[in-house]
Amino acid sequence: MAAKSCRTFFRLASIQGVGHVGQIGVLGGHGVSCFPAMAATPPITKILGVSCAYQTREKLQKKAKIIPSHKIGVTKGHDSHHTGNLKGSLWASERMMDDIMIRKFVEGVMHEYLVSEVVIKRKANRINIVFLVPPVMNLPKFYFLVGFTETLLTEMLECIVKVECQSTM
Repeated sequence: MAAKSCRTFFRLASIQGVGHVGQIGVLGGHGVSCFPAMAATPPITKILGVSCAYQTREKLQKKAKIIPSHKIGVTKGHDSHHTGNLKGSLWASERMMDDIMIRKFVEGVMHEYLVSEVVIKRKANRINIVFLVPPVMNLPKFYFLVGFTETLLTEMLECIVKVECQSTM
C-alpha cells in the first residue's frame, strides 16, 4: 500500500512542480519522504548554466557557396587582394599561408561580430583587414578586440596591420 501511495506522490510531484525527487545523501533531503532514502527537494530557482547557441558558419556563408568559382572576379570579388600570385613574384606561397592564418585568426577572435567574409588587402608593407559587423554590439569589447588583433598581427607578421570594420546599417 505504501508503494502505491509513493508512486502517486512521485507522479503528482512531477505534474505539480514540487521539485526534483532524489536521494537524501546526494541532494540533501528535506521535504516529504515515502521511503527512508528518498525525499522531495524544492525546485531550483536559479539558472545553473546556459548552453551556447549560435548560427553555424554554413548558414552565414550560403551566398558565397552559391556563386561558382569561374564567376569570381566577375560577380564576386576575391577575398585576398595583392600581386603576390603573379608570375615571377617571390614568396607567393608564404603570402597565401599568411592570408589563411590571418583569416582564421580574425574569424576566431571576432566570431560574434563577423557578418561577411574577411577580405585581406595588401599594399607594400601594410595589410588591411576588412569585414562587415552588425549594428548592435558591445562597443568596448569590440574595440578591445580590434586593438588586440592589430597589435598581435603587427608583431607576428612584422608589418603594419589595420582592421577596417563597416557597420551593416
